Amino acid sequence: MTTPSFARPKRSRKPPRTPRPERPETVASFIEKALAAPMAPPPPPAAKPRSPNRKAGIWDKLKTPEERSAYAKELASRRDPKNMARKGRFHGTPVGWDHRSAAVAKTAARLEADALVSTLQARGVIAPDDTEGAEATIEALTIVRSPGGMSKRKKWAKRLLTHYHPELAGNAGL
Repeated sequence: MTTPSFARPKRSRKPPRTPRPERPETVASFIEKALAAPMAPPPPPAAKPRSPNRKAGIWDKLKTPEERSAYAKELASRRDPKNMARKGRFHGTPVGWDHRSAAVAKTAARLEADALVSTLQARGVIAPDDTEGAEATIEALTIVRSPGGMSKRKKWAKRLLTHYHPELAGNAGL
C-alpha cells in the first residue's frame, strides 16, 4: 500500500510552450496574411500619474489650444526687459558697482594712466622706446586707480613703487 503524498507536484521551470504560428507555404500566402493583418505600432507608455497633493494649475484649466495660446500671448505681453534682466553682477565687477559704471570708471582710470605714463616718458623716467614697460605701467596704474578689491590694488601699487621708487617701497605702509 502506498501512502498518499501531501507535497505539491514539481512544476517545470521552463515557460509553457506556445504553439508555433502557421508557416506560410508560399510567398503569395505570406503576402496575403501580411496584408490582411497589418502591424500596428506599439501602444505609447502609460502617463506618469500625477502627485495626489498637486493642485491644478492654470495650464490644467485651459483645455483648448486657442485658450492656451491666448494665455501664453498675455504672459508674453506682461514681460518687460527690465524685469527680465539679470539681477546679479557680471564676473569681475566690484561689489557695490554695476557693470556699466565700473566700465566707465576703468576707462577713466585708463585715460589717467595714459596721461601719467606720457608725462613719465617726457621726464625720462620711462624710456621712450620701452613700449612693453609703458604698457605694463599703464595696466598697473589702471588697476590701482580702478574700483575693486583693496588687496589687489595695494599689491599692484607695491609693485609699481618697488619698480620705480625702491627706496619708498619699504616705507609705503601698503
